[in-house]
Amino acid sequence: QSSAMMELLQLVCDVVLELDSNLRFTEHVPKFVAMLTLNPMRCIKGLPLKDFIPSADDRDIFETHLTEGLSTNSQNSMGSRPQALHTTFRDSMGNNIRVEIFYVTFEDLDLTQRAFVGVREFTDQPIADLKLFEKRRSARGRRSRLQSLGTQPAIVPTPLAPAGGGAAGGGTPSA
Repeated sequence: QSSAMMELLQLVCDVVLELDSNLRFTEHVPKFVAMLTLNPMRCIKGLPLKDFIPSADDRDIFETHLTEGLSTNSQNSMGSRPQALHTTFRDSMGNNIRVEIFYVTFEDLDLTQRAFVGVREFTDQPIADLKLFEKRRSARGRRSRLQSLGTQPAIVPTPLAPAGGGAAGGGTPSA
């Protein structure tokens, strides 16, 4: 069951990791190190994941959510339901990386509480940009539907200049 959870997270996330009951990395995760542009020689095994979350509020939210999942898991043999939250990581250059965290807690074979955590980078687009995108997409869709029906959008004819290239009298335009 846990391998299926891990595979699903790997399908939709950039990085998947496993945390112990203290929310520390159970092993070194090179993809996570690369995501945060950390020194590739730095081993993160045993480090708390919250150390990479710069905001104290976000750290508290992260810790509360996962701790609740782990305690629910210890009381319920079926494990916890998968959950998600948004947070920010800070990379080695001081840049904030907005991420979605998907996690599920479970009890390992040795009866220790664990969590699989999937991390996916995301960016938010302002609502105004999304509305503009939707307008453009709708206009393109309307044009392609009209063309597929053999109907062309109405074209307003523009008047042509009189023959002789000039004013209405047929002479050359005055300067």
